[in-house]
Amino acid sequence: MPRQKTTFVLSLFLYGLLWSGCGQPTQPTPEFTDEAFTAQEQALATTTPAIAAGNAHTVVLKANRTVWTWGGNYFGQLGDGTEVDRRHPRRVDNLKDVTAVAAGSYFTLALKADGSVWAWGDNYSGQLGDGTNERRHRPIQVQGLSNVSALAAGEHHSLVLKADGGVWAWGDNYYGQLGDGTDQASALPEQVSGLTGVTAIAAGDYYTLALKSDGTVWAWGDNSYGQLGDGTTDASSSPVQVQGLSDVTAIAVGSTHSLALKSDGTIWAWGDNSYGQFGDGTTESSASPIQVTSISGASAIAAGSSHSLALMSGEVHAWGDNYLGQLGDGTMDTSVTPVPVQGLTGVTSIAAGGFYSVALVNGSVKAWGDNYFGQLGDGTLDASPAPVQVMGFNNIISIAASDNNHLALKENGTVWAWSDSGTTAPVQIQGLTGVTAITASSRHALALKSDGTVWAWGDNSNGQLGDGTVTSRSTPRRVQGLTSVIAIATGYWHSLALKSDGTVWAWGDNYWGQFGDGGHLSRSIPVRTKITNVKAITAGNEYSLFLKSDGTLWGSGYSQYGALGYTSSYTSNPLQIQGITGVTTVAAGGNHVVALTTNGAVWAWGYNSNGQLGTGSTDNSEVPLQISYSPVHIIAAGHKDTFVFIDIGHVHAWGENTSGQLGDGTSSDSLNTHVPINSSVTMLSAGETRSLALATDNSVWAWGGGITSPTLVQGITDTQPTAFTVTP
Repeated sequence: MPRQKTTFVLSLFLYGLLWSGCGQPTQPTPEFTDEAFTAQEQALATTTPAIAAGNAHTVVLKANRTVWTWGGNYFGQLGDGTEVDRRHPRRVDNLKDVTAVAAGSYFTLALKADGSVWAWGDNYSGQLGDGTNERRHRPIQVQGLSNVSALAAGEHHSLVLKADGGVWAWGDNYYGQLGDGTDQASALPEQVSGLTGVTAIAAGDYYTLALKSDGTVWAWGDNSYGQLGDGTTDASSSPVQVQGLSDVTAIAVGSTHSLALKSDGTIWAWGDNSYGQFGDGTTESSASPIQVTSISGASAIAAGSSHSLALMSGEVHAWGDNYLGQLGDGTMDTSVTPVPVQGLTGVTSIAAGGFYSVALVNGSVKAWGDNYFGQLGDGTLDASPAPVQVMGFNNIISIAASDNNHLALKENGTVWAWSDSGTTAPVQIQGLTGVTAITASSRHALALKSDGTVWAWGDNSNGQLGDGTVTSRSTPRRVQGLTSVIAIATGYWHSLALKSDGTVWAWGDNYWGQFGDGGHLSRSIPVRTKITNVKAITAGNEYSLFLKSDGTLWGSGYSQYGALGYTSSYTSNPLQIQGITGVTTVAAGGNHVVALTTNGAVWAWGYNSNGQLGTGSTDNSEVPLQISYSPVHIIAAGHKDTFVFIDIGHVHAWGENTSGQLGDGTSSDSLNTHVPINSSVTMLSAGETRSLALATDNSVWAWGGGITSPTLVQGITDTQPTAFTVTP
């Protein structure tokens, strides 16, 4: 067994190097000069903003190719690692370069610029396409797909259109909605038989439509209401042509009714018309297309469960079911003919969920109708019969607490730093743009850029900056040899990076095997660890944790006090932590660990000298112990303290409090105390003696370092709610 390290005094000496500027950077080697990466530091290429609506969740694709979600999350369809509903937009972490999105009833699809497809949420029928039936709370790649150009999502099935005009489908197939000639479900994509030359696809509850390049429409699956448009009510497991339609330019489907937009701007409907969703003045269903009355010059269409939308010259008209105000005309009266949505002009895109509607209006997002799960994004749960503004609160998207300088990441990709609890004005860290994630220890900091590169600054006594030297630096410099990184983590003297292929790379101190590479050799440039299929990483004092895609948790390094599931030992090969599965989020303290599972339960284990495990005692534990609070939404672990967010006004903390880091107005350790933040929290971060909280109103609160109560950080952002926008 390696001897105990003796660098503690040296570490204290180097403690102030993070932002002190001691040790000037050497000139970078030619291949890492700023000039060499000028292009990579430019803003992402833009894409057309888009919206999608599921049964009760909303998805927005911004022009900077990031994806934002809010609303119902019972199946993890928001992609944030939880099953907790959310009333405000939040970015889907680690998902970038997205060009299209689709929302099924309780799951979500995203298409990346490289032609790959990613999915998350409900997977009961295999609709996520990963070969399993396990629901996913974060994006996972659909297997076996490439060169995809468009997406569609139904109740329990998914489809993609490839660049060659072929269509592939997977998921539920009870009614033949996969179009492969069978009624057998598939958890992997299969090609729709006999279908070529397709330019657009759309999915209803249990059926599918496809638009061909010749302007004809084809359909397959359930036909109970004539929604296939072939003149019958017979289901079909292979594509059949919709009767009498030509020159079609767009298609849309609701639960059981279909819409088609012709090149002349007219709209045609077929299938179920029980609520007047045809807009023809009747409630008579039809197995063949009927023209929507009083609509001409339409440029886009959308269909909800039992209502329809049309976009004309920047204005929206709606018809059909209006029980929850989804028509947006200020009433809750069903209409069998089109009515104008109140107060909307300059609309560029529309979408319809189960019982609500969404529009992009001059770069902002507005919604109306059902709001039981917060899908309108206005911060309430109140249904609205007229459009309401989706509230952003998204200027700051991440915070990182450090005992030298706190960090905040803004949505525009810039990083800001300030000292203590907001007593000094935040300043922008120069040379960092296009950043998507930040992390900091008490000694060094890392930033992940949108191009997949990692940048580091601060103490480098163990090579934890990854630039091939042990020279500390006060300005960010690129970590050598890393690309395609999607997540980063910092331990006390080592750093971690997770790549998009599920591999983990480590650099810095490796005395206790915290790299997980099977050895103990420290490195000043990244080396690959011995673990794969990882979806999240974190690091403690001298250990690393790896959360795999299957929800199991693995660790390597020094397991003092049981942080890795055993006492006073170490491992240089990653070992699974026993006694816990279904993990969605994990936080590493100095020598204790806190984890959230899919049901919102919080577990803790390891060092407990100050009660940081939240068990009501100070006994260490080598096995995960469930804490009484549930459901917990957010967790954070400091050196010897722990924080959990349960609901508005309910942030709880326990552990060491000598510097006021628990934020309860005292400096006494506590086995359970309340942090007085009376707003909804989106992120918590804890350093060694200081702590941070980010609230939904975009405010940042800081405490610790002798300040015993949360203090509003001044000068970093406007604390008033702002409109959620889709521009970069």
